[in-house]
Amino acid sequence: MSKAKIQALVLFILIAVLIFLVYGKQIAVMAGWPSAVRSGSWLAVKLHFVFGADVNAVKPGFKTPIEEAFSLQPNPDIINEILNHKPDRAKLVEKDTSLLIRAMSSSNFAKLPSDQTIDILKRLIELGEDVNLIEGAFTPLFMAIQLNRSDLVKFMLESGANPSIEITNGDSRFVRTIFDVLRHCNNNEIIEVLLKNGADLGSETLMQAAIDSKNIEAIRMLAKNGVSLNTTNSKHYTTPLMTVVTFFDESQVREFVELGVDINILDYFGRNVLATCVQYNKFELAKFFIEKGTNVNYADKFGESLLSYFLDQQQRIKDLSDLKVRLEFLALLKSNGLNINFQNPNDGMTAVMRAISREYSDVWISLLASMDDIDNNLQDNEGKTALIHAVEKNREQLVRILLLAKADTSIKDKSGETALDYAKEMGSTKIGDMLRNGVTDSE
Repeated sequence: MSKAKIQALVLFILIAVLIFLVYGKQIAVMAGWPSAVRSGSWLAVKLHFVFGADVNAVKPGFKTPIEEAFSLQPNPDIINEILNHKPDRAKLVEKDTSLLIRAMSSSNFAKLPSDQTIDILKRLIELGEDVNLIEGAFTPLFMAIQLNRSDLVKFMLESGANPSIEITNGDSRFVRTIFDVLRHCNNNEIIEVLLKNGADLGSETLMQAAIDSKNIEAIRMLAKNGVSLNTTNSKHYTTPLMTVVTFFDESQVREFVELGVDINILDYFGRNVLATCVQYNKFELAKFFIEKGTNVNYADKFGESLLSYFLDQQQRIKDLSDLKVRLEFLALLKSNGLNINFQNPNDGMTAVMRAISREYSDVWISLLASMDDIDNNLQDNEGKTALIHAVEKNREQLVRILLLAKADTSIKDKSGETALDYAKEMGSTKIGDMLRNGVTDSE
């Protein structure tokens, strides 16, 4: 190469260097930041700073350098290089955007070694990131749980994360809490970290979350550490025992009971576990609880008895075999002291009256009405008997059954009317004849 060419090349290089020294900042911002960060090259990013690039500058239509670094496959060296230049948090992202959440939700950030992820999160907090900032449906702690990372959960708690935050996003009808994240968590270490770090969740949250995720090992661990099995979930109105009965198999239910649960604990509505067993047709489990001493006589907040719940489910009978199981269960309830004459304290109605008013099948009502210890002449708060209710519903077969069971036709309600008066008002000639003349078994 000739001397002239060498001089020209040197001059070109000097001019290029001078341009970069003078305009390097603008070049880096307007053209270089996105490509440099996306290249995954720490050297490319380093050179941008060497040439005076502003860590807070943003090319129109592009993300900030730190956001760009999190949005792709994270390179800890690049992220730390950017953080070394102490970016201004206020200029990086909008105030309702959490860099902690953005970092943890990036595609491969959570796959980095624990010490690297925690170091980066720590530096973001030092930069001014709020560990309790809500973005969308998450807080940084919620995101750490979602990622199934017990180390990040521990770090967030130690950094001041509040596990009791409720997220409404402006609509108080839809509240999202840590429970909604935990209920999908099968990581015992996370639950243990929350427990050991004194997270103010309320024992029901941890236990209910372990139950909802069907995590029997976590349930054992929590019970061993003194977390109560006997709470009523304020959000879902149920008890841990009822949830276990609903979703677990029989052997797991029995194990749960042996952990020390109160088999007579009531849910928000005042129902015990037998109501759940009946609702889900788990009669073998119901038998187990009855043998354990669960109360068969109780009234919930609406005054409804277990017998009423039992009758509510009889529309679901599948076949004769199912019918036999239910009949045997009813006999079991009776043999264990079920009061079939129980009256709802709110309206005075018996199970027979309620079944008639809800127009249930004649079979079950007839069965109850024909029992030896049934009192078919009890009156509800309006003075009506089961017979009057049957006449009101024009249930000829039930009127006949009740008359055969010695129902008293002369009883008057509080307005002074008898069953016959009701029949006349309704124009029920056949029922009226039965009430006047009586019935026989041969009819």
